Formats: sequence, C-alpha cells, structure tokens
Amino acid sequence: MITKAFQPSIARNNRHGLVCSLKLHFIRLWLLACVVTPTMASENGTGNYGVGVQTVMPGALPPPGMTLFNGYIVYYSADSFRNDDGDSLIPGFKADLHIQALRAVHSWGSYKGLTLSSSVIIESIYAEIEAGGQQDSDFGQALIDFEPLHIGLQVGNWYLQTGTYFWIPLGDYDATALANSSFGYATISQSVAATWQPSPRWELSLDSNVSFNFENSDSNYHSGDLYGLTYHVGYRPFTSKPEWQFGINGFYVKQFNDDELNGVDVPTGFRLQKFAIGPQVVYWFSPAVAVVFKWQHESEVRNAPQGDSFWLQAAFPIPL
Repeated sequence: MITKAFQPSIARNNRHGLVCSLKLHFIRLWLLACVVTPTMASENGTGNYGVGVQTVMPGALPPPGMTLFNGYIVYYSADSFRNDDGDSLIPGFKADLHIQALRAVHSWGSYKGLTLSSSVIIESIYAEIEAGGQQDSDFGQALIDFEPLHIGLQVGNWYLQTGTYFWIPLGDYDATALANSSFGYATISQSVAATWQPSPRWELSLDSNVSFNFENSDSNYHSGDLYGLTYHVGYRPFTSKPEWQFGINGFYVKQFNDDELNGVDVPTGFRLQKFAIGPQVVYWFSPAVAVVFKWQHESEVRNAPQGDSFWLQAAFPIPL
C-alpha cells in the first residue's frame, strides 16, 4: 500500500559530469590559441553524481516492498565557457546536450524503523559541441550507476536518507575528440538528503553529496573531487487542487582539490564552481505518481560551461 506520506524522489543522475568531461578539449584549444604547450590541459572537474536532480522529496524512500521507476529527459544549452575569473575562455563556444536516464529503486523492507533500498541507473547522452571553430557530436550510453544500499528514516514530518553511489562509465572515450558521450572515469559518491514538510502545503528539501573521482585512463587526467548541494522549496497554493506544487529549485557545486594531468596539478587547479536557481512545477497524480518540469539557470560559474537546463521528470511504481 502507498501511504499518503510517501512522495517519491523524481530520478537521480546528472548532466554536469558530461558537461565538464569536455574541459580537456576546451582548454587544449585555449592553450593552443595562447601558444602555450598543449601538454597542459584540463578535463572533468566534477563527479558523475547528479547535482541538481534531487529536488522532489529527496529524503523519502519508497515504502517497503515497492519498486519505483524514475525517468528524466534533460536539455542543457550553454554558449560560454568560463575561466577561473568567471570570464569567457573559449572563442565560439556552444554546447547542446540531450540526456535520457532511467532509474529503478526497490525498498526491500525495514529494520528497526529504517527503510532499506537499492537502485540502479543507466544514462545515455547526445552531445553537440562547437569550440574554437571546430564542431563535433557524439551519442551513446554514458554510464551505469549502482546504489547497493540506501537507509531511510521518517521522524514526524522529517524524511532522512543516505546512500552510496558507484558510477561506472560505459562506451568508448576518445581523448582526441571534442565531444564524448562517455565520461571515461568512475566516481564514488556519498549523499545525505533531508525533506521537511511542516504542513501539507509546504516542502523544504536538501540533498548534500561528496564525490570522489578516479583517473581517466584514456587521458591520464584526474578530475578533482567536489561537494554539491541541491535545494528545493515547494508550495501547494490551491486547497481545491492540492496535486499542483510550485517552487524554487537549484544547486551549488564546488570542487575542493585540484585537477591533475599525469600526476601533476593543472595550473590554477582548474576547480569547478556553479550556482543555479530556477522555477519548478510538480503535478501529483497520486502520492507515488508525479511529473516534474523545472528550469535551472547557472551563474557564478568557474572553469566550466555556463548555461541553462530544462528538465522533464517522472516517477511511478512498477508492479512486480
């Protein structure tokens, strides 16, 4: 049985991993333009964890025995790549990304009041990139993610959960290409999420994570590790139509150590930073079935593309 208290977290995944996996090629163009040795380069600067995804009840897990399907489609468009000072870095830069992801999460049961869940994600990406007078595109499976254990707890109007993510790249990574659908490196992430519903009309949610990246063996590039925070404040303004929720969502992500190439720190560290904010609309067909549309506009960007993302997300239980 689906309880009224349960409202699903609508999909988990990312587009920042792909966006920043292009950094190696953008910086290579910049360095060549500046007549600097091309052995200095930068690549990912971020993990595969989906900063900006967890904006609907991220602290809540499905009830014991339920299998929940999550899916999303994301369009991300950027027309500038920012440097360490926030200025434009790559002449003629433009990125258009189309991302699709599927996630299934199953709650096995409960133990001493704790809900125990596992999930898996698979993601595919089409990327079209222009930079420095060059253009490239690629399409394919990007990654698969295994989440062996999430532990959830409900205390009154608070929903809390934590879990570990193992991101494994799929497909082929080409270190000489401008666009890659594959990220080319693995990541381990740890998240802690919380949702507070002080009344049936209000929702306040946070999803905090730390991601640790592995070296890309195809490029010998080791992206720095980072911290991310995703937020959402939602309100149901119509008492006669409680299925409609409107709110503000976004994220903050910051890299906390330097990128490395061949074991040597990249000059300036090339540490990524982004802040994003935008509107979100959720329509609840039932307590476990929902559709979400949201927009996230990026600012305060450092060492990464700056753009906008438009999301269509959905969740519903799967009968097994």
